[in-house]
Amino acid sequence: MNRIARRIKRDLILTALLSLGAVVAYHVLLDEEARSGVRAMNHTIIDSFNTLSEMVDDRIGTIMDDEVVAQNRQNIKDAWKALGF
Repeated sequence: MNRIARRIKRDLILTALLSLGAVVAYHVLLDEEARSGVRAMNHTIIDSFNTLSEMVDDRIGTIMDDEVVAQNRQNIKDAWKALGF
């Protein structure tokens, strides 16, 4: 367990250092035009992800037959009764 804790700690420290380096590079190395390009790219990625997520949710929608739902509900009630509730 101790090895796992050390590994998690190391990974968190590494992630924090990489994030800090990215923030410093963003503010120090990029001019305003490059920063606006990065912000625009960020918005494009977020919008694309949201659109794709909505499309997948629409396609994966679960269709449940009322008869199946009623049978599952009855099975659950029977199981609770068998446990004494």
